[in-house]
This record gives sequence, structure tokens and C-alpha cells, in this order.
Amino acid sequence: MPLAPTRISELRSLLVDDMRDMRANLRNQLQQLGIDNVDQAQNAAEALKLLSTNKYDLVMCDYNLGGSTSGQQLLEFLKGKKLLPPSTIYFMVTAETSYQKVAAVGEFAPDDYLIKPFTASSLESRVLRQLEKQDALAPVMKHLSTSDHRSVIAECDRLIAAMPKYSLELLKLKAQAFQDLGRPPDAREVYVQVLAIRADVPWAQLGAARALKASGEVEKAKAAIESLIEANPQFIGAYDLLAEVHTETNNEDAAFATLRQAEAIAPSAHRARLVGKMAYQVGDLEVASTALEKVVAETRNSVTKSFTDTSTLSQVYVESGEPKKALELLKAVQKEFAGEPAFLAIAAAVESRAQRDLGNNEAADAAIKKAIELAPHAGAEAALAVSGACLAAGREEEGAKLLENAVRSNHENPRLVALAKRVLKQTGHAAMTHSLIDGQIKELADMTATALSFAKKAKLDEAVTMISEALAKLPDNAGVLLAAAQINLLWLSQKGLNVEFVNRVKAYMAKLESLMPGHERVLKLNHFFRETLTRVSAAKTLDRAAA
Repeated sequence: MPLAPTRISELRSLLVDDMRDMRANLRNQLQQLGIDNVDQAQNAAEALKLLSTNKYDLVMCDYNLGGSTSGQQLLEFLKGKKLLPPSTIYFMVTAETSYQKVAAVGEFAPDDYLIKPFTASSLESRVLRQLEKQDALAPVMKHLSTSDHRSVIAECDRLIAAMPKYSLELLKLKAQAFQDLGRPPDAREVYVQVLAIRADVPWAQLGAARALKASGEVEKAKAAIESLIEANPQFIGAYDLLAEVHTETNNEDAAFATLRQAEAIAPSAHRARLVGKMAYQVGDLEVASTALEKVVAETRNSVTKSFTDTSTLSQVYVESGEPKKALELLKAVQKEFAGEPAFLAIAAAVESRAQRDLGNNEAADAAIKKAIELAPHAGAEAALAVSGACLAAGREEEGAKLLENAVRSNHENPRLVALAKRVLKQTGHAAMTHSLIDGQIKELADMTATALSFAKKAKLDEAVTMISEALAKLPDNAGVLLAAAQINLLWLSQKGLNVEFVNRVKAYMAKLESLMPGHERVLKLNHFFRETLTRVSAAKTLDRAAA
């Protein structure tokens, strides 16, 4: 059914462009289509402010905003923070000369690209196409807005049969719904279905590789990603996934090299941030310094600014023998990040090391005292920075305790474990690696493995008792929480519905979702939880009916 012309005129629109003349030209074109409700922003910060307080039907954003945040970076930030509703149409406006580069590297694709110059009639046809697609996919989006992934899958199946025109888009939504339900094998089947229709769809190839990784088939995933990169060397999302695979298999150097490749293809503050943090992790302070200096400079007035860039760079400076630069950097942003506990703890730790290097022992002692006080409320990475300051100052007992606690709460986090090992090596305490890191990781892994083994042998009460004792000691350890949720679910599966156990698992899952948002293992466990609850509830209903 053709769309009524009034449908376009009712759209609330936002124009984002740093050039006044261009905004005026775009507004004139929108007015030719009958669109009068138009707001304007000249940079990403203004756009973010408007998007945070208003709902727009159409956003037209120039790729080159003339500042530290591009239109693509703004799109990535908005989608990453879930500030852009699925119903909002996002058009990227770009010159023809840069289109290939922009389209190739976009990790979050806009709904369409408008190549300058374009006419009002061309704009109208693009808008009508998007509105028609919105109407077609509306039943799916309704379920997606409430995270009803099962209904998303059912609706996709219905619409694929009714509207084959949108089959690829619907299959993509269906595959993502399976991923969100923690069912990677089913997601992979859908991606394979897409590739049977069109063999050269990069997002489907990447999705299939991601599903392999989530299913534990890491080597197959790695091979699939490498093939994808060979065929599509500009497809940045593939490099990200490959870096994840390398990190999870403890191949830091390969992860670092992969991130550097991606940054060379698509240089940006986001890419430099990833390279800088990984460079610091592997101990390449020269690359870390260059990359993080770029990030700090480019995001100074950007919506993508992060205190972690400055705090990591300050650590790079002090470890590179540049204490004055570290102190100057921290002083410049101390008011700006005064509300960030992690920044304050790291800043105090860095100040302690810098002042001691400069011979100001009294100032160093005051700073380290402050850092130790802040550490318990600042997170694991900040605790490691404070640990390093303690160890560098000869306060081995305090430093070792901070590091040990950080690892015990995050023993399955490869980045944190790597940083902990780096702290010991960099401060001349590598001999403590086994007792503080490797030894306790093995102890924790053995403890959870033993509890899971009891559960699988149907010794469920013993397993619950053992994992509960472990959790009492380590209430925020993601690995122990995962095991605790799994063991309690196995108990429910075997012994039937029990409200206490259900509430216990709900509490574990809530904490896991906070500690590991969107993680594949949490998604799979959530799927197991839903299935178990459905099954045991149905069994109890049947028992009541029989009685």
C-alpha cells in the first residue's frame, strides 16, 4: 500500500552538520517534503543533548562534523548507549569521494547513505523506502522493544513467508534473537541460511563466526574470521571478533597485532583507544603513549571522552620514567573526573609513584595513603594500579593483598589477569606470580569444577553446599556465580520447583548481568534458566492435576 504524503510531513527531524549553509540547504529540502518540525545541531555534543531529551523520527547527520567526533562515531555511541530507538531513521550524509571508506568500515551501519549532492526527490524516495520497511517490520519491532525474543523469532518466520522482499533483514533479526536467547547453534543455522541465499554477506559470515565462538568452537571461529578478513579486508567488525578470540585464547600479541591492523584501516579515537589499552597490557609503552595521546587530544571535547584514557596514559607516563608529564596530565583533568572513583584511585596511585620518582617522599606517602583508602570502592583495574604503587614503594603486604583480591574476584577475566601479571613484572615482583595469580586461579577453577562434577554425578546437595561456601568467600566472582547458577538450576531440574532456589538463581543472574552485560555465557545460562523454569513449572502443574 502506498504511503500517504502526510506521513512524511509528520516526521520530527534532526539535522547534524557543522556548516550552517549545509544545514540550511538540508532544511530547505525537508520543507519541500512538507517536514517543518526540524531541530538542528552543529556538532555531536549538541546532537547528543537533543537526542537525549527528544524522540526523533529522522536524523540526517553529516559524516565529517569538523570536530573531534564524526557522524559515524556519534552513531556508534548512540547505539552502544541504546539512545537511538529502532524506529529512528538515521541517514549518513557524505561526499562521494569518502563514501567507500565510510561504508566499508562502519561497525554500526546507518539506515542509508546520502551521497552529496542529492535532491529533495531523492531524499523523499529514501525516506519512503525506510518508512515502508518500518511498517513491514513493525510486528517484529514491537516484540523487540520488550525483549520478547521468542515472539521476535515467531514473527520473523511469519513475515519471511509473507514478505520475501525483507527476508534478509528478517533473518538477521531472527539470528540476533537466537543469540540474545543464548542459543548460538540456532543463530548459526540462520546465518548459514542467509549465506545460502547470498554467499557474500559479510554480516552473516561474521554472525556465523560469532556463533561458533559462543558455542565453544574457537578454532573454527578463528578460521572463519580469517577467511572473512581475507575476502573483505576493510570489514572492521571481523578484526574486533578476531581480537576477542586471540584474547580469550591468551594470545595477547596476536590480539594486539589485530587491533593495530584495524586501526591502520580505520583510524579513529575509538580504534586508537583499543590499541592504546592493549599496548599497555602487553607492555609496549611507546605505542601505548602515542595511541592514548591521540585519543585524549581527539576526544577532549567529544561525547566519546572517557576518564580511562587519561588514567591509563598517566600510568604509561610514570612507568616510562616521565613523572612530571603524569602529574601535569592528572592536574589538567582533576576537576573534570572528580566524580569517578576509579579515576581518583588510579590518579592517587600514579601521583604516589611520580612523587617518589621526583624525590618528594612526603607527598608520595600522602598520595598512596589516599589511594589505599579509595581502592575498595574503585573496581578491580583501579585496585591493580594501587597495588602497583604499593609494590613499587616497598609496601609488599598491602600491594599483594590488593592484587590477590582483584584476581580472586575476576579470575576468568583474561584482561585483568594479564594486567595483574604485568603489575608484578613491572614492579620487580614476578616471582610472586604463581602464589598470587596462577596458583589461586587453579584453586578457584578446581573448586568450581569439583562442585560442578558433584552436580553432574547427581550429588546435588553436596554441590550446592560446596558452591555456596565458595560464593560466600567470593560474592562478586563471575566464574563462581556462573557455576552457582548452573548448579542450582541442575538442582531444580532434578528435584522440582522450589521458590527459594528460583529466587537464588534470579539473584545470581541479576549480578552476572551487571558484571558481564551481554556476555555469551550469561545469555546461554539465562536460556537454561527459562527452559528449566518452564519445565519444572509444567511438571508441578501436572502433579497437581493428577492429585
